[in-house]
Amino acid sequence: MLALADIVARIRDQAPAVRHVAHGLAAAEAPPAYPAVYVYPLSESADPAPTVGPIRQRVVLRIATEIIVSSARGAGRGEGAVEAAETARAAVIAALTGWQPSWAEEPLQHRQGRLVTLEAGWASWRDEFETVTWRQ
Repeated sequence: MLALADIVARIRDQAPAVRHVAHGLAAAEAPPAYPAVYVYPLSESADPAPTVGPIRQRVVLRIATEIIVSSARGAGRGEGAVEAAETARAAVIAALTGWQPSWAEEPLQHRQGRLVTLEAGWASWRDEFETVTWRQ
């Protein structure tokens, strides 16, 4: 079972530079503090189950962390926001990479990251992490 609250708690414990962490529908609201990190499920893919016997599928789960930063520095070009995002991003990657949630069969691995938004004074960056669990 995917329990995003475990990941949120891990980021809160291990990345004190991040001022707000939430998951689920909270991502639709403006963060009360920056830098903010939102955690949400991104994708799930399962290997085919055997055609005979009990069903047991290996399931690869991809989880996203979206870092949102705000910064007035950079003369309206967002350079300060990108710098703040990199600091928060390094803390989140360090907190999650190699850590195994209680519901997972393998530790989280960082898979990729990308800039989502860059505007005057704020930016958002999404990193994707992957783990494996089994469905029976």
